[in-house]
Amino acid sequence: MEKHIAVVTGASSGIGRAFAEEYARRGYDLILTGRRTGVLDSFSAELRERWNTSVETAIFDLSDPEELELFAGNIAARRISVLVNNAGFGSPRAFSVDTYENQVRMIKVHVEAVVRLCHAVLPGMREEGEGTIINVSSLASFFPAPLDALYSGTKAFLTRFSEALQLEQSGTGIRVQALCPGFIRTEFHERLGLGKEFNRKSSGIFRWMEPQQLVRASLKALNRRRPPVIVRAGPLLPLPLSDSQTRSPQYYLPQHGRPHDEPG
Repeated sequence: MEKHIAVVTGASSGIGRAFAEEYARRGYDLILTGRRTGVLDSFSAELRERWNTSVETAIFDLSDPEELELFAGNIAARRISVLVNNAGFGSPRAFSVDTYENQVRMIKVHVEAVVRLCHAVLPGMREEGEGTIINVSSLASFFPAPLDALYSGTKAFLTRFSEALQLEQSGTGIRVQALCPGFIRTEFHERLGLGKEFNRKSSGIFRWMEPQQLVRASLKALNRRRPPVIVRAGPLLPLPLSDSQTRSPQYYLPQHGRPHDEPG
């Protein structure tokens, strides 16, 4: 019997690494992408030894059209059960002072790569009558902020794209989720120059989560057939959205402090 295959982009650390660990634990074979060869190879070896599963790695740049197309063609030819589009990055500079090349690269990674990989796996999933796509968006997709013009903009696209894609796939057995994390303890903020102390403490209504907690919440929502967009906010209380968003049945806003909403 052929094992299910999960593809995880940006799997070297943080949320992507946590998704890879969880799917390996569940018995999936893995295809992992990243840009840090040593880190990804070491992690893959660890997964193979611990879970006795097959792990393939692909070291490439998602913003490179040729490399992206090569990888998309590879997974299009496989029976992919799960696609986790997690790869992404932020910029500490405002749009007007950052380089144009860096801002365009963000569009390519957050938007073009996600669209291409979804398009690559969907025909096979439709043929099988099942499949899961998790697009890791952000709470920032709902709240534009200074220094986040393109980050918020690309994540807003990702959230809406995922919601519409789920509606398109209704009745096919395919589930699409936009996972919108708030404050997660990963290397993301350190890479923006905010320092380790920034993501170690919770104060006031703000509560930080571990990547493993976020992944369990994501998969629990999928198992319960929750709406296509899950907002897993860091704050203790649900954050206010626009009238149209708060009225929409498509949005699930768990409160961090409610026991029945905690990841299990």
